[in-house]
Amino acid sequence: MEALAKSFSELSSNLLVMRVFKEEAAVEGCGYFHRNPKQPLHVLGNIVRVFTILTMAPIYILIPRILKQKFSNYVGAGWLVEFATTPDPVLTHALDGGMGEYAVTGYNPTWVLSVKIVNGRLDSFSQTEFKKNPVGYTALSYDIDSVALLFPENERPIRAPRGKPPYNHPDRRKIAKKYLELYCSAKREEGNPNRTERIWLDEFCIQPQSQWEAPEKVVRPVRQQELGKLADIFSKADQVAVFCSQMECDHTGIDCSWGQRLFTFAEILHAQHVLRLTIVREEKEFVVRLIHHAAHIFREAMQTNAALAKRWHLYAVYQHSVNAGAVPWQLAIHALVVEAIRRDEITEFPDHELLGKALNGLLPRRARLQDLASSGWNDLGWLLELNQGFYNAASLAAVCSIPDDRSVSWLGKPIHPAVGNERLEPLVTAFPVSGYFTAVWKKKEKTSPATVPEKPDSKPRVPNPPLTILAQKTIGLRPTPLKRDKDGLYTNEEMKGLKILAQCVVLIIMIISLYCLAAVSPNVGIGLYWLTSVLYCILELLVGTMYLERDGWAWIEDADWSANLERSLGKQDSHLRSLVHWGDQQLIPKWEPPPRRESFSAKLVDLRNKVYTEVIAVARPNAMIPLAVHGSGVTCMLLYRPWDHEDAPSFTGTKVGMCNIPPYALAQTIKTGTVCVTSDAEADLKEVIFIQLCLSSA
Repeated sequence: MEALAKSFSELSSNLLVMRVFKEEAAVEGCGYFHRNPKQPLHVLGNIVRVFTILTMAPIYILIPRILKQKFSNYVGAGWLVEFATTPDPVLTHALDGGMGEYAVTGYNPTWVLSVKIVNGRLDSFSQTEFKKNPVGYTALSYDIDSVALLFPENERPIRAPRGKPPYNHPDRRKIAKKYLELYCSAKREEGNPNRTERIWLDEFCIQPQSQWEAPEKVVRPVRQQELGKLADIFSKADQVAVFCSQMECDHTGIDCSWGQRLFTFAEILHAQHVLRLTIVREEKEFVVRLIHHAAHIFREAMQTNAALAKRWHLYAVYQHSVNAGAVPWQLAIHALVVEAIRRDEITEFPDHELLGKALNGLLPRRARLQDLASSGWNDLGWLLELNQGFYNAASLAAVCSIPDDRSVSWLGKPIHPAVGNERLEPLVTAFPVSGYFTAVWKKKEKTSPATVPEKPDSKPRVPNPPLTILAQKTIGLRPTPLKRDKDGLYTNEEMKGLKILAQCVVLIIMIISLYCLAAVSPNVGIGLYWLTSVLYCILELLVGTMYLERDGWAWIEDADWSANLERSLGKQDSHLRSLVHWGDQQLIPKWEPPPRRESFSAKLVDLRNKVYTEVIAVARPNAMIPLAVHGSGVTCMLLYRPWDHEDAPSFTGTKVGMCNIPPYALAQTIKTGTVCVTSDAEADLKEVIFIQLCLSSA
C-alpha cells in the first residue's frame, strides 16, 4: 500500500496530459516524426502515435517490453565503425624535402663584437667571425622596452602595434647600442677601465655587419635562422649580463620585465655565470651597478620567488635547471611549453612566430635550424614530435583553451596553472601528425594514405599540425539532450506500486474476458479486453509524460534553460530536482573563452548520476575524449565528429571545447579507434554547420 500511495502521489504532482500531444521546449518527444516541439508536424506526429497505440492496444500490451526496446534500438541505431588509421608523422615531411632528423648539439655564435672600452666608456666596436677566434665572450640579455625607456622622451623609439616586432630594424639597433653603452659604463667592483671585451649582442651579431643597414626583409631570414641557436649561444658564454629598468631590481622576481620575456628561458637556463645590471641611487644621481652571481644561485632565487608567487609551472622550470633529477622530463617540458606559450600571449605575440626558435635547445632533442623555418604552431609541433619519447602531448592538449583562430585545431592559450589543478597525469598517448595527410582526407579524395606523395611542397598544407590521440576511450553525448521516457511506468521505482496494480487488473480482466468469450458472448469478451488494454496504454502514455530518459551525458545550453538548472529540469522529471555540482569545490581547471570567436556557455549533465558541470564551447559536441587526470577530476576534450558517406564517424574531429568531469566517468567510456583532431577551417566549418542543420531538422 505504501508503494501504491507513493505512485499516486507522484502521479498527482507531476502529471501533465498535454505533453502527450505537445512536448515542452528543448525536450524531444516520443512521436513517430518531428519529435522536436519546434518542428511544424510535432503535434501530428504525437497524434498518430497515440492513435496507433490505442488502436493496436490489445496486441501492443502483449508484446514484452524487452522486445519493443530491442526493436526501437535496431531501428534507431547508427552502426559505429571506428577507423584505426594513423596519418603520417610530422617528421615525414621536413621543410627541406627530407625526413626529420635530430640536430647536433653545440651551435656556436656566427659573429661576436670586439668592443673597445676607454675610461669606463664605450669607445668603439666591430664585428668579427667567431670561428676565426673562438675564445670566451659575454652575452648581453635585456628587455628591449626597458632600454627604450632610457632614451629622452623626444628621442624614444616608437613601439609597433600588437602582433608585430615591437620596433623596426633601425630602432632595434639604436636600442641595442644604448644597452651596450650602459654595460660598458656600469660600475663594477673590479675591472680595468681601459680594456677590450668580446661581446655577443643580438642586433649586432645575428646578421653580418654588411646587413646592419639593410631593410627588414633582407635581415629577417638570417635573423630567424640565428634565433634558433640562442640557447647554445648563451650557454657557451662565459657570463650573461641581464638588465631591466626597474629601480633596484635584482631580476629574480616574477614582476621583473626582463624575467617575463619568452627568450629569458633560452638565455638563462644554462648560463654559467650571471652579471646583474641594476639601477641604484648613489648620493644625488642614478647609476647602473654591475654585480656578479653564480648562475645556479641566481636561478635558485628565481625558483624561490616563483614558489612564493604560487607560479608552480615556472617553479618547475627553474627547479629542473638547478637540479634536473628532481623533476622528470614530462613535467619539465610541459611546464616550459606552457610558460612559453603564455609568455608569447602576454608579450603580444599571439601568432607565436618565434616560439619554436625560443624552445629549441631547451628540450632533450633539438631540431635542425632548416626545419624551424616555418612559424607559429608548426615549429612547436615539430619539436614535440622530436621529443615524443620524453613528452606526451596529451598533457598540453589537456590545458589548452579553445583557440581564437578557426585554422588552429587543438593548440591554444594554456589555462593558468592554479593551485590544485596543476596536477596532471595523461590517460592517453597523443602526438602531432602531418597536416598534409589530413588535408587530403578532409577533401574526401578517393585515395589511401599510401598514395600521399613522398615529397610534398615545402609550404605546409595546414596552419598547424593536427593531433592524433591513441588508446583513447570515448564518452558519447546524447544525440538529443533531453528526451521523454516513454517507458516511465517501468523505469521508475516510485511507479512500481501503480505498475503492479495495473498489471494485476489487466491480468484479472483478461481472465474474465476469456471466460466471457467462451461462456457468455464473444463480443462482450473482446470488448472488455479491448477497453482494458486501451486504459492500460493510456496509463502508460500518461506516466511517460512525467519522466525523461536518464542515461548518458546531456548537453544543455544556458540559452535554452533558465538560470536555475535544477528547477527547470525538476519540472520535466522529479528525479532531477537535486543535482550535484562538479565545480570550484573540486578545484577543477577553468578554460578561458576565445576572445575573438563567438562562444556560448552550457552545462554537461550526467542524467543517471545527477551531476553537472559548466562548459564553454564554440559549437555543440557529440563526443568527449578523456585526456588526463587533472586536479580532482578527468579533463576531456569536447569534439564534433561529423559522419562520412558510409554512415560512420569520421576519422577526424574538431575540438569545440574542454571540460572536467568526475573520475567515475571513466567507467562510462568505450574503447574507440584513432581520432585525429584537425583544424576547423572555413570549408570544414561550413560542412559541420550543414550536417548539424540536417540533424536538427531530421
